[in-house]
Amino acid sequence: IYVRIQQKYDIAAYKTINLMSFTSGLGYLGTNILGSSSAEARATGLRGILTNQTNFGPDGVVECGGYNLVGVGVNANNLTDALFSLFDVVYINYVPTSQFGSQDAHKLHNWLKTKKNRVLIASYDASDVSQNLLAEILAGKSGIKYFTSNGGPYPLAASTIGNHYFTTDGPFTKNAPVTSNFALRNYDIYHGEIQVNTSASEGITPILMGPGGGIVLGIDYSRRIVYWGDTDMSSNLSGTGATNNTAGTINNDASKLIANVFAWITETVLYGE
Repeated sequence: IYVRIQQKYDIAAYKTINLMSFTSGLGYLGTNILGSSSAEARATGLRGILTNQTNFGPDGVVECGGYNLVGVGVNANNLTDALFSLFDVVYINYVPTSQFGSQDAHKLHNWLKTKKNRVLIASYDASDVSQNLLAEILAGKSGIKYFTSNGGPYPLAASTIGNHYFTTDGPFTKNAPVTSNFALRNYDIYHGEIQVNTSASEGITPILMGPGGGIVLGIDYSRRIVYWGDTDMSSNLSGTGATNNTAGTINNDASKLIANVFAWITETVLYGE
């Protein structure tokens, strides 16, 4: 009897991760492998982290074939199942609700549920974005509050086993954890918070909290949804608690934390069943 053993580890090093964001919204990540359009200003820091192959690449901190960023135009209720099927990760960045309809949201939800190695990143930055998507994935649950004044930075959520990956155990923090008093910079006056102990927060592991006491960044592991409450978290702006560069150099707590979020996304795509 001949037995052939092939490790997933080897396969992972060649798997390119296809990530879609929308060209018309703030936080658009641009394209890289399939084109050359640049990221919108609020996504330049994250784009650098994802396209720097010392972070995500065949010889990177997280081994994979790298990230293929693809921009898609949005036209309400005209997105197709075939389009979504091309992607491993879909980021609904700051796209006005009028441009992303309830039919689009339903198709995207079906896409997410069909395979266990797909990840959705849902922005809830302001009350005029993602409302059809939130209604679809939260099924009428309430508890999201929108802020229109800059009340300060976003501190780490209370330490739990569920969020240790992002601050301590993840590949970008194994040798240098995120400091316990770290707070990510709040860049502008708008952001969304999922209020704790409400129906909307059920199943979500908090990573960053807002000045209003709600979740600004969190992950629902079982449903593979990343809740992204401020599009500007992807920016390269400088200052305390910011990623500081467009090259994707992981050199401070902000860049380590964001890189670990995408390390979890990457591992889910590569190894999710």
